[in-house]
Amino acid sequence: MLIPADPTFLTHDVPASRIESTTGDIARAYSANMINQQVPHVRNPFEFQGERYATVAIAGCKVSGTGRAAAWAYRLADERTFDGTPMGYWEKHKTGRQDPLGFYHGIKVLCEGYAYVMCGPKVRFDAGYNRMPPLPTTLCPHPKRQVAEHC
Repeated sequence: MLIPADPTFLTHDVPASRIESTTGDIARAYSANMINQQVPHVRNPFEFQGERYATVAIAGCKVSGTGRAAAWAYRLADERTFDGTPMGYWEKHKTGRQDPLGFYHGIKVLCEGYAYVMCGPKVRFDAGYNRMPPLPTTLCPHPKRQVAEHC
């Protein structure tokens, strides 16, 4: 039986420049548009705490839900060490989005000529420092405004 992971352990603050800039390594690792190709592959993965990750989504500060830019990524594991049955994107798509470890968990991809498997659960990376924190919504000039202007 799979036990759902506590999401507080799956969110990490990283320097904003890693997510918000086209030169940031997390932004450059965006690969969702490459994974569903005939030969599924990922762009150059980024490293975090000794592991390699492929980014599958990026949200700006106004849509992330936190007032900070964010990115979601899956860890890449060597296919030989993956505990499960790797599958292609379209094969996984047929099974639906019911996997408790996330849709991309178990999808086989190529990176730099090597076979990897994307491992869930997905991890959220928040643009957490090297910038001002979001202002409380009570300080926003418009009563319906939920995100501070400096985002």
